[in-house]
Amino acid sequence: MASPKLLQPYQASTAHREVYSEDLILEVADELPPDGIDTTVKKLEKRDFSPDVSGNYVDGQLVWTVTATATGSFLLNPTLIVDTENGGYSFTTAEAKVGEEGTLTPLEMSGFVDTVVSVQFLSYEAVGINVIFLYFYATPVRLSGTWSISGNLVSIDSMNPYTSTTLNSVSITVDDIDASLDGNYDDGQIRWTVAATVSSGEFTLSPTLTADGYAFESVDAVVDTQTENLSLETSADNSDVIGTTFSGTTDTVTVVKFIFYATPFTKYGTWSVEGFITGVFPSATITQGYTELSTITIQNVVNLIAGLDGSYDGSQIQWKVTVTVPAGCFTLIPSLTASGYTVVSASVIYNQETFAAVVTTENDIFGTTFDGSATDETVVTFIFYADPDTEYDTWSAHGTVAGTIDESETPTEPVISGEYDPEAETAAWSIELPGNIGPWESIEVTISKDFNNGGEFDFVSADVYLNGRLYSSAEITLTTDSITVLISEAIGVDDILSIDFVGDTYSGYQWTSLVHITMTVPDERLMKRAVVEWDLSLTVVNEAAVPSSSESASGSESESESTSESASEESSSDVEASATSKDLSSQTSSTITITEPVFTASIFSLDNDDSNNDDGNDDGNDDGNDDGNDDGNDDGNDDGNDDGNDDDYTDRGINWNLAIPGSMGPWSYVEITATKNGTDNDGFSYTGALVYIDGELTDSAECGNFHY
Repeated sequence: MASPKLLQPYQASTAHREVYSEDLILEVADELPPDGIDTTVKKLEKRDFSPDVSGNYVDGQLVWTVTATATGSFLLNPTLIVDTENGGYSFTTAEAKVGEEGTLTPLEMSGFVDTVVSVQFLSYEAVGINVIFLYFYATPVRLSGTWSISGNLVSIDSMNPYTSTTLNSVSITVDDIDASLDGNYDDGQIRWTVAATVSSGEFTLSPTLTADGYAFESVDAVVDTQTENLSLETSADNSDVIGTTFSGTTDTVTVVKFIFYATPFTKYGTWSVEGFITGVFPSATITQGYTELSTITIQNVVNLIAGLDGSYDGSQIQWKVTVTVPAGCFTLIPSLTASGYTVVSASVIYNQETFAAVVTTENDIFGTTFDGSATDETVVTFIFYADPDTEYDTWSAHGTVAGTIDESETPTEPVISGEYDPEAETAAWSIELPGNIGPWESIEVTISKDFNNGGEFDFVSADVYLNGRLYSSAEITLTTDSITVLISEAIGVDDILSIDFVGDTYSGYQWTSLVHITMTVPDERLMKRAVVEWDLSLTVVNEAAVPSSSESASGSESESESTSESASEESSSDVEASATSKDLSSQTSSTITITEPVFTASIFSLDNDDSNNDDGNDDGNDDGNDDGNDDGNDDGNDDGNDDGNDDDYTDRGINWNLAIPGSMGPWSYVEITATKNGTDNDGFSYTGALVYIDGELTDSAECGNFHY
């Protein structure tokens, strides 16, 4: 056998050098053995250099793929030519990789003219025969149609010093999808509906929408009378962009509807949506489809009651716009068209106060903006002052009043709610923390199971949202038995922080979560009372599994516990899922912890009736102070009340309260001395003192020595 013909490789690697022949590759060691060349021979099949081109259409973008093979080190130089029919397309980026598992490398594109693009991709490190993938991305002028590409590929590698091959021409065809987008607002919920018509055969439809001022909650696909709940897919680049996918088969022309449910961030406003829908139809002549969906806008507005009046005092015109707004936060924007005068200033009358307003003018249109809030229906008056043009003696104005009004009732305490999902067999809870309970330095929420009430379950997930959007600043610690959420930064007064958590149930028919909330506030806010706490609980019930003997206990019940006697707030909601209605209620209570004495005072009403006044003082002071100061209290109460109920005595009393926390101790004893202000000691008399420990009257305190 004749010796193989040796060819110079493009570049040898540093570890070894490869010597190529037409049929063989010899691996030659850098340090040859004494007896000559290494006899190890690795035989490879001779490569078949047949580059291929393919095309695909992905979310409105053309992707052209050039596939080629190369042996050892290589240089590939493809040149692609754009087909200008159907409006053509424009290349945007290019990248390449070696092998299916290779890393994508961006490539720099160069073009001779707008319709020709070329790149170079080389590798000195490649070994053996490899498949190389080169990707070219382009944006079509039109969103549907047929696009083609052609070109050639120049290749240099260790096996072939130079090869030029004409690439096969390939086309991409995308048809329009008959699709539409509509929306409506009803009772606090937005519904966007994408309707697409498909022909007989298999199909896959993928709508994508972009939110504006609301958060997507769920999506259903409706075909004929069948409804299927789909999963929402959120874009990794933009949380406002969501999509879904639905596949099916039909024997006739069918309309597929996608209903996206969303919750707006405000009760009143204007909301819009935009997006597109793509489709794949394997059994159709044209297998791909794409349609840009027209932007849709919906709104929920209040019909404002407004009036316009004008007057002239001989030198200046006054236009008066009155607007009646409902309770809530509002923004009003009156806009008028001027004729024969120039507006020079404006003011707003609101809650019997007058505010200066900034006038905006564009051509003959003038206006202003005013923000406010009202607890009841309120009238807001705008007054525009104008200087008339001398050649006119009659002036007119007309215009509109626009604005936004938020009547939503933001909770003033933490609120918990929940429901049971019979399909997933999970219990879900949600805690709302309104920003108006702060500001806070930090807030920690600890969630645990109530092992003594109901069946067994494991916590499986927990997420935190700020105004409906995922809040990444929260620190979440999750175990099967407990969840801890730590927020170390304040939120806005009008913001709402939501903690959603889910438990996987596996026994029983009701499950209870216990919640403890600790809020640390700035010292200056509560006079050194730096910690505020709440305890919440909520029981979620699977009503379908409630035993008949326990019907009286069906529904979801919640209880709250508090270490103080402060008033609690109760909230309730009706949740409807499938055909089951669940009544959920929750209670919250707050406990304020103090670390040093707190002194407060209040004025209360007294009864002018002698008998009532006597009873009140007898009961209140005699019982509490008999042992400590019989004489002093008897005299003081007799004189003070007898004189005080004589003619025209002011029927008010003063109650001082001094709270002393036990954390200041331990102590042997505490002595409190109260005296009148020496410079202003007229007009009242001390009548008695009572001492309570944790809200209960105690007789272990000695009270006396009243200085009237």
